[in-house]
Amino acid sequence: MRKKKKGYLSYADFHDHYPKFNLGTLVVAICCTCLLISSSFIQLLPGIVTIPEQLITDPINFFNSGFSLKQFALSFNYLPQVPVALFIGALLGPRHGTFAVILYILVALLGYPVFSMGGGFNYITNPSFGYIIGFIFGAYIVGKNLEHNVSTLSIFLSSVIGVLTIHIIGILFLMLALFIHKELASSILGYIWLFTGIQFIYDIAISIIAISIARPVRGVLWLAMN
Repeated sequence: MRKKKKGYLSYADFHDHYPKFNLGTLVVAICCTCLLISSSFIQLLPGIVTIPEQLITDPINFFNSGFSLKQFALSFNYLPQVPVALFIGALLGPRHGTFAVILYILVALLGYPVFSMGGGFNYITNPSFGYIIGFIFGAYIVGKNLEHNVSTLSIFLSSVIGVLTIHIIGILFLMLALFIHKELASSILGYIWLFTGIQFIYDIAISIIAISIARPVRGVLWLAMN
């Protein structure tokens, strides 16, 4: 009876608080890194309603050339990297969550193709690398925001702020990289739409779900973290 009660108290403690660093926490952090790697290749939402890129970059020609409703439906392979990065922050907290994300980036920069478009140190010149850097800050912000106050509102705000942070850092890095390569403004808008676009909405929606389940998942994993 005492053992069962102690187990329940441990579950409740880890459900409401981030774990301290120990071997179990390290193992879970590494597992989270593996989860983030997996999210780079797992495709969700094969079909979505979207806005054609040309409507954003060249609206005049879009309407003049004629359009159909089919252009607003897109076969789109969504990679849930952003929600997974924020889930890790909510699960492990700002420090351990950030560690798991940084480990993911280091593995890729060492040459292992764990990013969705490969790996290696040269990946830092990829225009989309800023979004990956944003994972670090997104995970930290979500973990920090939920450290003392977990409610429906705080989960929603953490999701929005976390996704915004990742996309803002990604867009700034993208604009800088394309500016260095002297890309046209229309091309820059096209790239921004490619990497952010309608994905931003899906990132927020799925992040809310992911962050919501982080606490009960942490409670279940209390044995590994203890």
